[in-house]
Amino acid sequence: MVTETYYKRPDYKASTHEWLARGRRWDIEYKGYLSNHLTHAWVVMGGVGAPDETFSWWEKLYTNQLEEDPSREPGDLEPPRDWPGEGYTVINRLNWRNNVQSTRVAFPAFRDFFDQELRENGLSQTLRTYLPALMPGLAGAALHPIIHTGWATDVESLNMLGEGLAYMATSYQPIATEPPHEPATPLWAPDGTDLIEATLSYLRQPDAAELTRAANEASETEAYRAVNRGGFQHRIMTYNDPELPLGQSLNDIGPLALPDIDEPLDEVVEVITAFAAASLLGSDNEFFVLHGLTSLHGVLAVLPHLEPEDRRAALVHWWRAVMATLVVQDRPGLDRTVEEFERWAKNRTDQPSAPLSSQKDHWWRETISSVLCSRDEHVPKAAYALWRWSAWGSLPEASHALFERSARNLVSPNASGEVHENLWFAKSFSEASKEKERRYD
Repeated sequence: MVTETYYKRPDYKASTHEWLARGRRWDIEYKGYLSNHLTHAWVVMGGVGAPDETFSWWEKLYTNQLEEDPSREPGDLEPPRDWPGEGYTVINRLNWRNNVQSTRVAFPAFRDFFDQELRENGLSQTLRTYLPALMPGLAGAALHPIIHTGWATDVESLNMLGEGLAYMATSYQPIATEPPHEPATPLWAPDGTDLIEATLSYLRQPDAAELTRAANEASETEAYRAVNRGGFQHRIMTYNDPELPLGQSLNDIGPLALPDIDEPLDEVVEVITAFAAASLLGSDNEFFVLHGLTSLHGVLAVLPHLEPEDRRAALVHWWRAVMATLVVQDRPGLDRTVEEFERWAKNRTDQPSAPLSSQKDHWWRETISSVLCSRDEHVPKAAYALWRWSAWGSLPEASHALFERSARNLVSPNASGEVHENLWFAKSFSEASKEKERRYD
């Protein structure tokens, strides 16, 4: 098996696992469909070595235990659900694939099943056995299940990983890769469509606005609204509707060009991380674009545990989900995203690759630490992913610069303290933020 060099696991603070185990005190969702992000911020805190007091503060804020200045989201989290048992089938190795679906009632059964598999077989073998069949549905629940799974893998938390795999199995949402759709077979090939070309041509296609309109109209119908909650998830579902043109628009691209299984994926990772960063910067931190970035970090964390063929399929499924996300969100910040991505593509070939310098590594750590006390964990989480990509290996200066610009735009709030209507934090929570002007100038 080819050893991938793009991924490096950081030294997580030892107590991180104790905090992540506490995450099992609450269910994976609340208010019917919103995803629980409690443990995600703890992963970031563990990665930068934050004090346990910061972990504790976050738990109190996120679970609404703070009387002064409480978080406006979420409401109280809910206790974990138990499997009803009587009258329901047991999930095991014989029937698990037959029960994969977008129905949360089975979450406790899948959680118990994957917990047992992880105990008996370990992290790598469990991922290698079960994840390839779940990856086609990673667009479910606004990409949160693959985020939970991948970030759990990164920190090697079996508690969190059992939840993540169960979440993927009960929020499964394919993007036109299963019957009656007819996607390219295979999804990738060494002589397929160039990844940069496919990305730019798909987002610039003349019919993109019509696809967005079709998604919006269908998602408002009774049939869509009856089977799920959340407008974004309704719109994403349109990509799997054979009566609509959205899924076919992706399938028309044909196989994506990825290197053969005996070759490394480093260059592909350079391209997709640059695109994720350009999209975040170009869209000015649009909420679901950000989830594309943090889900990519999750995907990259699980790849080393998969067979080479499955690594490539996983990247294609992520790419399809993100293309669908951008279209149903009306391609936010398209012009700047394309400008940033094309500038990166041009400059990377003219520059030597270099590892992240110790000075820049210090800047990243300080920057992430300055927003650890964000009320919205999406802010430090996205910055953390960008830092991790920068630190993985030798990258063109164009990549380092793009990641840094994206992070600066993400963590620098305006005068009201808001970054975006969905990404916001109070500077008063962080002493480090008093140094913001010095650090970001």
